[in-house]
Amino acid sequence: MLFNLTNNGASELQSLTGSYYQSNDFDRTEPFVILAEEWMIDLTGQALYDRLLEFYTAEPAETPTEEDKLNAKLLQAYRMPIAYKATFDFYQTNLVSHEDTGRKVKLDKNNESMAWEWMLDRDDLAQLQLIGKTTDRLFKFLDKQKVNEWLASENRMAARKLFVNSVELFNNIYPIDKSHLFYQTILPFISEVQRTKIKPALGAYYADQLEAYQRTNSEAEEVEGSGSEGGGLASELDQTMIEKIQQCVPLLAMIIAVQRLSLQALPYGVVQQFKSDRESRSASTPTLEAVKNAWISNIEPSAKEYLEQLRDYVKSLDSEVITRDYIPENSPKNKFFST
Repeated sequence: MLFNLTNNGASELQSLTGSYYQSNDFDRTEPFVILAEEWMIDLTGQALYDRLLEFYTAEPAETPTEEDKLNAKLLQAYRMPIAYKATFDFYQTNLVSHEDTGRKVKLDKNNESMAWEWMLDRDDLAQLQLIGKTTDRLFKFLDKQKVNEWLASENRMAARKLFVNSVELFNNIYPIDKSHLFYQTILPFISEVQRTKIKPALGAYYADQLEAYQRTNSEAEEVEGSGSEGGGLASELDQTMIEKIQQCVPLLAMIIAVQRLSLQALPYGVVQQFKSDRESRSASTPTLEAVKNAWISNIEPSAKEYLEQLRDYVKSLDSEVITRDYIPENSPKNKFFST
């Protein structure tokens, strides 16, 4: 575990979040720290966690090396979202005490009072936003420093096999608050769109275009094994085709995300769209499902149009006019020439 090495886990959580009470009993929060660490391992890979655990548990060097300094910064960036997520999950179970005689609320009635529901909602939203912001900060640090363990991780390698292989590309088409966490969450959806929509649309061009796109991406060459299937028609990158692919993938992936994910997992900006839609409708407030369906019905036509434009472009490549001499040019010198 990346906390409580010298029995000061509560102090570490307090310094990382600024809101966790240093006087709290860390033993009660420890299970949530373990779960949050597993959540982070799923996002960034076991190898990165092992590197930081080795650094965290090692004796501090008298004269830190450049690698030690980098590891210290990386450890701080890595632990911060873990701390926010662990404390947030702890707060959700800490509203009541769990005893043999049932769940109870204990407080000093003379000096304390229970928070109103709207206060809890605002605090939950703030905590979730901090989890997202600190996770995004970590991903930016990993990409900027080109940390090998991150570049070789399962999620990073999976992103390299996609035409929309970064949060920046996705955000350019559909704004997601530049959320790296959300992008990592919907990687399976982006992959599904590429497999079920883009691959059939490109046909024989798919394999070589994907390989050409990976070749032109300088980051893709940093880790061995980022190639794609062989075979196909194109040998050079078709930038027009790539742009058309990247135009429709984010919209199609967002439709799947809205259909399958809870509202809590969506970026704050997207959630605000749903809230605005609900508040601006008639007096009979529609259900969230109805608002989600209305949102999909607004986005789906554009997604289908972009996909159709991609298909038309591919067809235009296949239907280039081929000039053939079906009737040879005759000559008066030919004895068979006659009118």
